[in-house]
Amino acid sequence: MAVGALTFGSDGNGGSTFEVEINTDVALSVAADLVNANGNLSILAGAILSLVDLGSSPVAGNAKLTLISYAGTW
Repeated sequence: MAVGALTFGSDGNGGSTFEVEINTDVALSVAADLVNANGNLSILAGAILSLVDLGSSPVAGNAKLTLISYAGTW
């Protein structure tokens, strides 16, 4: 999925939630969708990350899963 600038955080009415479904039964390189932010990425206080595993396989403690790629500033 590709979007422009992306902000997660509180708007005064509660924080925003970034919900991601992963499937640990397949390789992590294809286990979840990648969000491509073609602009700045801001993760502010109040932001919530919700991970839901559709699989049942354990993940190594040093595993890396990229959820968001961005082209602007952090």
